[in-house]
Amino acid sequence: MVSMPGYGNSNDPFLPCYVIDKTRRDDVDILAKFIEKVLPEKKVHLIGHSMAAEIITNLAYRHPKFITSIVLLTPAGFEKRGRLEVVIKFIANGIMHSIAFRGNKVWAELKKFLPKEKNPFALSRLRQRLGEWNRLCCKNKSLTAFKGISKDIPIACMWAAKDFVFPKEGSSLFSFKKVTGSRYFSVVLLPLWHNVTMEGSEKTAQAVDDFVRHQVN
Repeated sequence: MVSMPGYGNSNDPFLPCYVIDKTRRDDVDILAKFIEKVLPEKKVHLIGHSMAAEIITNLAYRHPKFITSIVLLTPAGFEKRGRLEVVIKFIANGIMHSIAFRGNKVWAELKKFLPKEKNPFALSRLRQRLGEWNRLCCKNKSLTAFKGISKDIPIACMWAAKDFVFPKEGSSLFSFKKVTGSRYFSVVLLPLWHNVTMEGSEKTAQAVDDFVRHQVN
């Protein structure tokens, strides 16, 4: 699992050289170089959650030689959204997600072993978060990149049934699926909230495993 600069416990990026705007996102090049270094001459199955779905979409479009398949978990950043709407819904989703999984014994046990993460909204990361928020809400080239991915690369989009921040019905990706009917594009609906990699992640893991095994076989 790759932790990009400015996320989790990774070092903060040197912002003057780490540009996140409407035209360029260095995360794509960073991830491509990582794959090339760690797994030279091999292809990988990539999984991206929320805004990371946008990163791996652009990677599959720009560097198809590295990719076997991609899984987009509750994908975000593919259509124009209201800034205030996204903030309010994201906060509300987080609160309701916490309430829904309160008392989950498996997650409570896991948290004993997980290191405490740096605050994503710390002052040193605030400029990065604002840039991401702006990119998330503004129409950008990611949908074009999605449509331009090689037909030889299978794609799975997995939405959460309880996710009202980035629901399947309002997604440009789901609309594209209905229009094309591509056999390389799978749609999965998970009975979870937006944070499908946290509580309830065993359901997400099973769905991803089923998709990847299908591509292998």
